[in-house]
Amino acid sequence: MQMKAKVVRILATFMASSGMTQNEVAQTLGIEQPEISRILHGNFRGLSLEKIMGYILALGKDIDITVNEKRSTDTSGHFHIVAA
Repeated sequence: MQMKAKVVRILATFMASSGMTQNEVAQTLGIEQPEISRILHGNFRGLSLEKIMGYILALGKDIDITVNEKRSTDTSGHFHIVAA
């Protein structure tokens, strides 16, 4: 869920920087405007990470995924995403 939240924040940043309205974004993504509003307000539980990333791609952005060795001795890995 934290990964999806990070990706949604990036989606919101891209939308804001594009100057597009929610209606224009919805039209580009082939969904209804209320769905965009729900996503931006944190209601994305039923939405897959893959689907959200697909929205970012549809808005003309690239997604690069890199897998590295762990940077610390923590027992689990770390998910880090950066919008360029």
